[in-house]
Amino acid sequence: GVPEVFTCGANGAFVGTSPQCLADGCGEGAPTGAGVQHDCKGKTAGQSCSASCAQGYTGSDSSFACGANGTFQGATMPTCTPSACTQNEPSGPQVSHDCNGTVTGQSCTAACDDVYLGEPALFECQPTGAFSGQSPQCLEIKCGKGHKMDRSTNPWTCAACGENQYQGSSSHRSESC
Repeated sequence: GVPEVFTCGANGAFVGTSPQCLADGCGEGAPTGAGVQHDCKGKTAGQSCSASCAQGYTGSDSSFACGANGTFQGATMPTCTPSACTQNEPSGPQVSHDCNGTVTGQSCTAACDDVYLGEPALFECQPTGAFSGQSPQCLEIKCGKGHKMDRSTNPWTCAACGENQYQGSSSHRSESC
């Protein structure tokens, strides 16, 4: 607050207005880190706060106190470990993915198996433990009668005896005309 001046009155009593004192706020040492949430914002000297792991993370809670020097003191910072997503994994006929072990904040890809066409899809691991994203729609490519798969090219071709008709992935078995 603002300093105030007191004077000694004729009767021997001090005369003046008492100052308004406000506690200093803490600005340094607030809990930080991936997945850490806290209620320390706006705390002043002598007040306490806690930190914990946000949804999608696991770890221990910690308590802190705002010291007179303007820094948070107390427990060590919580270490929050991202949790693996286990719900809403990419699925569907002929869909493969690299999502096993994906944790909060990470992404993975789902794609059509070999010999199927479809756009790959991105999935993100949400804090709820579920993936967000739409599995690709996979369509089978078959060589019709009088056509063959040619695996000598990448992507493979489905050709009518020398004429390219379709394109796809590189691991389908060859068929003869």
